[in-house]
Amino acid sequence: VGSHTLEEAVAVNVKIHSLLYKSMLEHGVYMGGATVKTNIVNPGKDCTTKYTVDEIGQANVFFLEQCMPASIRGVNYLSGGQSLSQALGRLDAINRAAKKRGGLPFNLSFSWSQALQLPLLELCSKPGGTLKVK
Repeated sequence: VGSHTLEEAVAVNVKIHSLLYKSMLEHGVYMGGATVKTNIVNPGKDCTTKYTVDEIGQANVFFLEQCMPASIRGVNYLSGGQSLSQALGRLDAINRAAKKRGGLPFNLSFSWSQALQLPLLELCSKPGGTLKVK
């Protein structure tokens, strides 16, 4: 929600995550045993600038490169209210952008119970609902 640009979202996420990891280190968290569950950095839904999925992927890789400790073993993205197709497209773009830059030192994955479950729950709530499989 909001009208913030992708660039503003990246700046805020870098700042917040930098403070988070600093605090984790100060409290003695073993970073090599940590897995981070984070949002996909996106522009606000009311942003007037339209970004391609590749621009969003590149912005997310830039964000990770700026602040994610290399000792973190995994980054699991949350769907954050995105549709399953949006979240999948953006994760694919993030992985492609990371590969173009030679990869990242941690695994990129997802934790999308809402994005995966809501379409099925909606289908099941309708009488006679059927699932079309491609």
